[in-house]
Amino acid sequence: MSAVLGYLFIAVMAISFAGCNNHPPLERPSYDLAKALYAACNRQSAEHLAKFEEVLAESIAAGNVGPQEESALRKIAEVAAAGEWYDAQEMARELIAGQNS
Repeated sequence: MSAVLGYLFIAVMAISFAGCNNHPPLERPSYDLAKALYAACNRQSAEHLAKFEEVLAESIAAGNVGPQEESALRKIAEVAAAGEWYDAQEMARELIAGQNS
C-alpha cells in the first residue's frame, strides 16, 4: 500500500513540476517585446526598460498583445524594475526559449 502511495506522490509531483515552466504562446509582437525586454535586462538599462514599458502599453492599446502575454511580460519587467536584472533576464530567456518547445 505504501509503495502505491509513493508512486502516486511521485506522479503528482512530476505533473506539478511539468506545469511550472509553462509559458503562454507569444504572437509575433509579444515575441519581439520579449526579446527587447531580454536585451534591456542584459544591458541593465532603466532607459531601455522604460522604452519597453512604453512600447508594451502602445501594443496593448493597439490590441497586439493578449492578457496572458501582457501578464508574463509585466512580471518580468517588475523583477527588472526592482533591480533584479539577472533574474529578469533569465525569466525573459525562459519565456523566449519556451516558444521553441
